[in-house]
Amino acid sequence: IAMPLSALIFLYKKTRAGTESNMVTEYFLILYQGLKIKHFYWEFVNSLRKVCILISFALPTSGQIMFALLILLVTWRLQDFLKPYKRKQNNGIEIFGINISIITLCCGLIFNQDKTLKSLNNILLTIMVIFNILFILKWLHLLFLTLGAKHAFFKNVAC
Repeated sequence: IAMPLSALIFLYKKTRAGTESNMVTEYFLILYQGLKIKHFYWEFVNSLRKVCILISFALPTSGQIMFALLILLVTWRLQDFLKPYKRKQNNGIEIFGINISIITLCCGLIFNQDKTLKSLNNILLTIMVIFNILFILKWLHLLFLTLGAKHAFFKNVAC
């Protein structure tokens, strides 16, 4: 906890002062590259979201899912309001990923509650798999588009 917090404080001071030294660029660029300058902290918010979801596993099963859903809904709303990434596609894929997580958790909650309805469980499992595959395909498409800007091979693959 101390390392990410100290990195956040360091970046906050450098961003507030308006100075971007070689050390900041060299060591911390990965943490805020692609983000709007005023939202340099967003990777820390994403990390905190994941840590809170991991901590929720200490709760009873239905409590885990409800707490994780609450965290995802709050971060979805923040993501939609702030749009912290410079590129519209990055904000879009982040929202899409959170939506897929919410769908997966809701299906998992129903799946976990009633184990007697095998056909419903199969439908829910199919929904989860389809939506997760859609996310992976969309992510790959955006990756190839981004790489296509620099390499012609990926431009042809992305179509």
